[in-house]
Amino acid sequence: MIIVNDMQEFQRNGLRKLYLVSRRRAFYWQDPAEFKLADFDNDTLGEKVLVAVEEDKIIGFISIYLEDSFIHCLFVDPNKVGLGIGTLLLEQAKKQVNHQMSLKCLSKNQSGLSFYLKRGWKVLDEITFENKDENYLNLVYKIK
Repeated sequence: MIIVNDMQEFQRNGLRKLYLVSRRRAFYWQDPAEFKLADFDNDTLGEKVLVAVEEDKIIGFISIYLEDSFIHCLFVDPNKVGLGIGTLLLEQAKKQVNHQMSLKCLSKNQSGLSFYLKRGWKVLDEITFENKDENYLNLVYKIK
């Protein structure tokens, strides 16, 4: 049985590891040395973090910047992808906001983009950066 709750401090190290491993796998085109364990702390600072746990093992998390209803991070243990954990985390995130959510997805992250589009998210626009090989897509989801 999968349980989703607010992050507890004792889970921080496990979340750091999950974030590191998941990002290295998801963003395969980037240099894996760019990703560090401390990135979790920096990237979720000031955000609400919900953690998916199965049999006392962290299997995913979502972080939300509540002030803007912005989904900053959604990562699932690479060995558990495709089992509905990401969808479950998104459903729990919807309960934290009241009108719509937004997020940015790297345009090269086709599996992530497909995941969101299949769940009703809409692309608003694309952000292009000069001197970079990556673009972000802005997505929005209206809560019914």
